[in-house]
Amino acid sequence: MYLVTLHLAAVWVIFTLHVGHVPSPEAGQLTAISYVRQILLVQLWFQPYFDGSSWDGPAWSISAEWLAYLLFGLLILVIFRMKHATRARGLMWLAFAASLPPVVLLLASGQFYTPWSWLPRIVTQFAAGALACAAVRRLRPTDRARRIAGYLSVLVGVAIVGILYLLHAHPLAGVEDSGGVVDVLFVPLVISLAIGVGSLPALLSTRLMVFGGQISFCLYMVHELVHTAWGWAVQQYELALQDQPWKWNVVGLLAIALGAAILLYHFVEEPGRRWMRRMVDVKAASARSEPGEPVGSTRYQIDDALEGVSARAV
Repeated sequence: MYLVTLHLAAVWVIFTLHVGHVPSPEAGQLTAISYVRQILLVQLWFQPYFDGSSWDGPAWSISAEWLAYLLFGLLILVIFRMKHATRARGLMWLAFAASLPPVVLLLASGQFYTPWSWLPRIVTQFAAGALACAAVRRLRPTDRARRIAGYLSVLVGVAIVGILYLLHAHPLAGVEDSGGVVDVLFVPLVISLAIGVGSLPALLSTRLMVFGGQISFCLYMVHELVHTAWGWAVQQYELALQDQPWKWNVVGLLAIALGAAILLYHFVEEPGRRWMRRMVDVKAASARSEPGEPVGSTRYQIDDALEGVSARAV
C-alpha cells in the first residue's frame, strides 16, 4: 500500500509538470537519493520536521514507525522480562508514564511541533502501547469488571472531547497547542477499550466500524493525494470561493477519498497482505511431524511462548 501511494504521488507530480501551468511545488524532491530513502522508509530520519519529507504527505509517519519497529525488537525483550516481574497495575502505571514525555515537551516549549519532536513522540508512544498490551495480558477481569471498563472508555472519550473544547476556549498560559495535553488520556482509553465489553467497545465491534478500521490505513494514505489534486485544480482553473458550493465540495472530496480507500483496500492492501502471508505461512510444514518425532504427536498453542511448539519440546 505504501509503495502504491508513493508512486501515485510521483505520477501526480510528473502529471502537473506536463499538464496545465501549475507545476507541483514538490517537483524538486523527485531525485534518485530521495527515491531510495522513500523506498527504504528512512526519509524522515534525516529531518527535524516532517513537512515535505515524503512524496505522499502522510508517509512521514510510516517512516517514523519503521524506526520504532526496528527499535521494538530490543524493547520487547525488556518488556517481556518486566511483564513477568511486574503486576498489571504496575505495568499500567509504566505505560502511562511512558506516554508523558511528549506532553512534558509540549508544556516546556508551548508547541507540539518542534524540531525532532516526532522522535520521542513515536518511540515513547510505541513503548506505552507495548506496556499497555503487557498489562492487559496479565489481567483476568470478571464480567462485571469488563462492563465497567466499557463504560469507563465512554467517560474517557467524552473527557477527551470536552477537554479539547475547554482548552480551545481557554488555552493554558504560554502553551499554544494546549489541546495536546489530552494525550495523557490515550493510554487509559486504549486499556479500557481492550478489556471492556458493551457500550463503546460493542459499537466499535460492529461490522461497519470494523470495516472502517480495515480501510482506515488506505484512507490515511490516499486522502492527501485527493486533497493535493483538488488544490491543484483550484489554481489551474482559477476557481473562486464564492463561485462554488464549497460545503458540497468538501463532501465530494471526502466521498472520493473514501471510495479510493475502499478500492485500494480490496485490490491492493488485502491481496498484498494475503500474498505476504503465503510467503511466511508455515501451516503445511507444522502439520507434518518433525524428523524423529513419534507418530501421532501433536502441537500445542502455549500462551506467552512460541506458537506451534511441538509436544516433544513441551
